[in-house]
Amino acid sequence: MNFRYLTNAGVAFAILLSALAPFTTPALAQSDLADEAKHKVNFAGRQRMLSQRMSKAACFMLTDVDADGHRTMLTAANDLFATTHDALRFGNAELGLNAEQKSDVLAALALVDQNWMTYAPLVQEVMENGAGSTDQIDALNAAGLDVLGVMNTAVG
Repeated sequence: MNFRYLTNAGVAFAILLSALAPFTTPALAQSDLADEAKHKVNFAGRQRMLSQRMSKAACFMLTDVDADGHRTMLTAANDLFATTHDALRFGNAELGLNAEQKSDVLAALALVDQNWMTYAPLVQEVMENGAGSTDQIDALNAAGLDVLGVMNTAVG
């Protein structure tokens, strides 16, 4: 067996790998960034669904349709929305999300936060007090649509 041939082949292989490394590393990094972006978009899309689920559950509670079942749904959706909203902004290892770095995305999430600060107390009031007035339903639906709208923008 010719060890000199193996040594030269090993050296050639090492040179080839080092020459290709600059070309493969950015592609892998871009792939990781794309995967993370897809992951964040999926969570943000789920936020839209959760905002609708909260409005639905609250409306059913306010009209006294399976109030206990809808209170459970409302509470779960509210908690998940709040947790995910914070995770989208600040990161959450359990959800596999890193803190957001892009200023345009942070601005969109800040707008969601502003609308959430109007919507969340209305949701909380329904969770605590149950059935309410038509005005309460109207306010809840309007605030929920606002959150849904700004969440659509954030997803985009």
